[in-house]
Amino acid sequence: MPPKRKHASSTTTTKSSSAKKKLNRPKNSSRTTAETVDEQASSSDNNEELKHLTLLESGHVDFIYSDNGNEKRPIYMILTPTNTGSSSEASVTHQNTINVVGQVAVGQYLKSRLSQLTHSKEYEQLWKKLNAHFKSNSKYQNSYIPGVSEYEIQEAERRLGGIILPKDIKQAIRIHNGRLKQGFGLSYRSPTTDLLPLAEWHPYENEEWCNDLFEQLVDDDDNKIGEGLMKDDLREHLKVYNDKKTVKSKEFREMKSELLVIGEGMDDYVEQYLLGLRTGTIYLQILNLPEWMKIGTFKDWVQYALENNNFEEEENEKSEEEEEDND
Repeated sequence: MPPKRKHASSTTTTKSSSAKKKLNRPKNSSRTTAETVDEQASSSDNNEELKHLTLLESGHVDFIYSDNGNEKRPIYMILTPTNTGSSSEASVTHQNTINVVGQVAVGQYLKSRLSQLTHSKEYEQLWKKLNAHFKSNSKYQNSYIPGVSEYEIQEAERRLGGIILPKDIKQAIRIHNGRLKQGFGLSYRSPTTDLLPLAEWHPYENEEWCNDLFEQLVDDDDNKIGEGLMKDDLREHLKVYNDKKTVKSKEFREMKSELLVIGEGMDDYVEQYLLGLRTGTIYLQILNLPEWMKIGTFKDWVQYALENNNFEEEENEKSEEEEEDND
């Protein structure tokens, strides 16, 4: 029988220096509201520990989970955002950036709830399929790479200018983060080899060759580039784009990114994987052709990689060479 959740203390914020005192004397209330902070607090705040902090987000505490297995006993607070915007997902925040207000609950029941919020069995299976595909050469697998935390996702969204990552790609990187590119890139076009670490993702609009894409989009009357979705993803930038001078302008550079570079393939072809933040679509750029093709969702990228014959052909060639050497 899972433990019943107790009502937390009355509505307050984590900027209050009395937060921890209230933790031990909860009062009946409908829900606790908390705010996460990470910069400079106001000058009126006398709490020395909070002077380097600032508000990140606020929301209702859904539940709080304390990990008994860790010596430092980290506490994870699960928030249902007060302002959902375009996302209805709950947030997971680490104690390093908050003071906790509410009832701390410990146990496997809440641990499983936390896991359900942050991991998807469907995406775990997608990664497993890919890693099984490369079982004959483990260096092309990524099964040893852990996923990113919710805090890392939130930090990346802030670093990238306050963008919101699509749910699809967040589900994928919660299972496995990307990796640094191997050498000059590989030809397998697989997320296990070509997806970059989240910390390496950056706006495509800042790439020195982004003008090539904008020129093509302006002339793309038949909507062939990215099956027409690319224009939708770059909607705001296209409104101000005129020519190659535009992409160097301050106005253009300061606009919020609409297209992220999330992966890299072969250098010879200037292959990059691009993520449209509006549609959630993943595209493959092959700049030296030039070509920008739609891949689709992360699931589509997995299928695309599984249908790529380059790895199997190379493995067969190696086997034939080894047989010849043995003869």
